[in-house]
Amino acid sequence: MEQKKKSDVGLKAKMGGCILPVNEAATRRPLVVYLVAFNLRNRRHKYDMFFDALLASKGWFNFFDNAWLISTDETSQELFERLNSYLTAEDYLLVMRVTTDYFGWLPQEAIDWLEAEEKSRNLV
Repeated sequence: MEQKKKSDVGLKAKMGGCILPVNEAATRRPLVVYLVAFNLRNRRHKYDMFFDALLASKGWFNFFDNAWLISTDETSQELFERLNSYLTAEDYLLVMRVTTDYFGWLPQEAIDWLEAEEKSRNLV
């Protein structure tokens, strides 16, 4: 049995009897920006954990009361499931990927954030 050094753990993969280094950048998913829109309808429910989950994303920008831009390496389904776990059956939630084909009137700060996220995705 092969003895692994501490530095080898998580950095190598066994393939066809050979041990090859793993390119960590190639195994990471790229960051994607999603529009997360929601309607929180249950007045008795506390939504603190929902907003904490939004804030825990890799990047975010909030410019509407019920819509956030979220930068993450999650799929839309993974992000939906993570956020939806803090909502009630009465609430609505939509997670939609943002492309570079967008048009609208937003504060300059929001446009700057979108452009910075686009540049960082192109560098990944």
